[in-house]
Amino acid sequence: DATQNMPPSIRHAFQSSENGDSGGGLKELDQVTEVERNSEYHLLRAALLLNVGRAEEASQAINKALAGNPKAGLAYSLKAVIDLVQNNPASALVEAKKGVAISQTAAARTALSYVQQALFQIEAAKETMLAAVRLEPGDALAWARLGELWLMLGDRHEAIETARKALALGPNLE
Repeated sequence: DATQNMPPSIRHAFQSSENGDSGGGLKELDQVTEVERNSEYHLLRAALLLNVGRAEEASQAINKALAGNPKAGLAYSLKAVIDLVQNNPASALVEAKKGVAISQTAAARTALSYVQQALFQIEAAKETMLAAVRLEPGDALAWARLGELWLMLGDRHEAIETARKALALGPNLE
């Protein structure tokens, strides 16, 4: 369990975010003491801020995470998402690839898949997500993302199967 080593206050915020409550997660993070505000804290804060459309604050949190841990691969993945939203796909691709190289996670691969999609590399995005679900077969969001890509590629059967898998793993996914 990824949350096992987190301080309880950060774990509660993470659980709120896992339940789709970004606002609640941010409120939980506001209760975290300065001493507990490590790289994980700043990464979670950045992700939650992005969920509610606060990219500038998210960038600041990412920078704090990287200052505490330059090898925080998910920070680069989050930077890629911001670059993508700000219509800078070339920079987003560099950041996303850096994130995947450092952080062998489904989350990093999901960010890369969005960049690949923005660059009209749908087949590459699908391959990225196939690797993500092989790496983390219990990640409902990764399965849902893979389903989106199968649908874009016109394979309804695979899209339906992966959507069912995502729903089975994460019935609260929105």
